Amino acid sequence: MGEKVSGYAKVDISAGSYILKNMVFTEKVPVIEEGMRRITISVNLTSSLAGKIKPGDIVDVGWVSKDQEKDAVSKIIAEKVQIYDVVNKMGEETTKKGEKKNQYEKDMFIPAAVTLIVTPDQAVIIKYHEVLGSLFLIGY
Repeated sequence: MGEKVSGYAKVDISAGSYILKNMVFTEKVPVIEEGMRRITISVNLTSSLAGKIKPGDIVDVGWVSKDQEKDAVSKIIAEKVQIYDVVNKMGEETTKKGEKKNQYEKDMFIPAAVTLIVTPDQAVIIKYHEVLGSLFLIGY
């Protein structure tokens, strides 16, 4: 008989359907509430808390200007936003544990993009600041 599957649905599951392991997360799945939006930002290993972030985590978004000559002050531009997804440079989830593909497998776990759940106003502010400098995540 099959193995017991439990967790949080990451896809819509119709009543009476079989539930497979790849249809559920063991951690709580981030939910996009009414009025919220998803936005994706570029990250690297250091700006993503050494890659230790995962969907569902709450973070602040910080910003450092690339034009330090104009006395731009670094600041927090969005507080307590939830991470929706984290992917590597190939667009694959960094939290997936799979079979070894090749000698560069470690690259699979290095975040390249993070999708955040934000308000429309936060989305505009984050994208504006991304053009003007570097974004980084601040963990709790």
